[in-house]
Amino acid sequence: MPAPTLPDLRRLALGGAAVAALALAGCGDSESGDAGTDPAAVIPASAPLYFELTVRPDGDLRSDVEAVAKKVLRTQDPAAEITKAIDQVVKDQDGASFDKSIDPWLGDKAGVAITSLRDPEKPDFAVAIASKDNDKAFEALKGDGKDTVEAEYDGEKYLRETGDDDIVAGPAGDTFVIGTEAGYKSAVDAAKADSQLDDAAAFKKARENTSQDDALGFVYIDVLKGVQALTASEPLIASQIEPLQQALGGATSVTAAIAVDDGAIRIETAQQGLPAQQAAGDPAAALADLPGGTVLGVGLGEIGAIARQAIQQIGAIGPVAGQDPQTLLRGLESSLGLSIEDDLLSWMGQGALFVQGRSLADVGGGLVVTSKDPAKTKAALTKIVPLIERFSGQQVVQRAPAGADAGFRVPLGDGAPFELLVGLKDDRFVVGVNPTLVQKTLEGGSGDRLGDQAAFKAAAAKVGDGIKPAFYLDFPTVVSFLALGAGSDPSFQQAKPYLDAFGAIVAGAKREGDTYRSRFVLTVK
Repeated sequence: MPAPTLPDLRRLALGGAAVAALALAGCGDSESGDAGTDPAAVIPASAPLYFELTVRPDGDLRSDVEAVAKKVLRTQDPAAEITKAIDQVVKDQDGASFDKSIDPWLGDKAGVAITSLRDPEKPDFAVAIASKDNDKAFEALKGDGKDTVEAEYDGEKYLRETGDDDIVAGPAGDTFVIGTEAGYKSAVDAAKADSQLDDAAAFKKARENTSQDDALGFVYIDVLKGVQALTASEPLIASQIEPLQQALGGATSVTAAIAVDDGAIRIETAQQGLPAQQAAGDPAAALADLPGGTVLGVGLGEIGAIARQAIQQIGAIGPVAGQDPQTLLRGLESSLGLSIEDDLLSWMGQGALFVQGRSLADVGGGLVVTSKDPAKTKAALTKIVPLIERFSGQQVVQRAPAGADAGFRVPLGDGAPFELLVGLKDDRFVVGVNPTLVQKTLEGGSGDRLGDQAAFKAAAAKVGDGIKPAFYLDFPTVVSFLALGAGSDPSFQQAKPYLDAFGAIVAGAKREGDTYRSRFVLTVK
């Protein structure tokens, strides 16, 4: 049978876009038999990273994938377009194609796993593809045999690519596996033993805690196993294992599910095993309270509380450059001539970052913080001015921005089109550029809020699960700025129709016990 070579299939299996493409090219009703095998059933339980993709979606998922693909690819037959792209990968083999060489054995799901980090620069991996017919898969990858040699492991025949790439392919249980030789052998072992990833308690819990009913893809990272594998291969890292785990917030695993519907692509993540921690304000409320017309907004929650938590986490890691973090902090305060807690953090409440502007002429942005003690904020401004002058070399202009009760201006150097404006009005503290925008933000309360904008509300409604967005990006405006910079560049002009398919990007999170859930949504027009 004319067939793609093992290198061809390896490129398909490892290329993220190509694997995703199979989800479109493979759209259709799955056959009976072994097509529905769970790829995790042949992945060793010790694998620190696993990614799974449904390559033959059906029912509502199939309809949603096709609907989104039609909008993004600007075609009424996305499967045909993707099939053509796959055929380009295997075109060097006479007569080879997706329909002849891949479709006859391709099952419902494919999984990619890092099976070992014995060499962090070249980790062992296995791509396990549910197979309707392992014999057909074997013959398809073998082709004319010029690029492969046959070998055997524990009763399973497999193909080894000629050359020095250490890439093999062969059956393991009811899947067909492509990977490093060690990765393939670990899959064969897992398929015949009771140590599969799909039976591991932590993996089962991760799947249960991540919405998968409408998921196109699933990602699982075992944080502890990953850290342990790294320390085993790199002895110098072993002494830092505890600080590494602390830096990761104590999370035991991180999972993500990728889903689509007719109007959005959604990624849901879950971090498990996190210690109890009091929420630092309401980032979603801070985002929604930004000025209408915001192109990019990030709700930060309560700035003072966040900064305190960061200082505590740094202190928990241990000495920095041989010195205790608290000693370093006291030295910094002495150098600056102020108390970071009393003069700064104590009055900092809800905060958010934002960017506005539909053209280069009116672009601007900054940081807005709600002051819990405006008198303290005003006093802090007088202490900050000499520090800015000392470290920047710029003479601060002691004149408040328009709309502010107190504040100052910092020139940004010769030829700079903007000044850095720092102002306080009532309980609103703003640092930003563009005088009109800063004044609008300081005055607030005009009813012109991001949270009231139709585009924001439509995107926020797609997040779901009671999660409110704390991040917002108006992607069409970003594309318009890219177009200004690209001009008539042919590569950009070719990509622009696809970029124009996307609307707003929103993201938010919530906490449930020891699990931190977040959702990222890219809307499709």
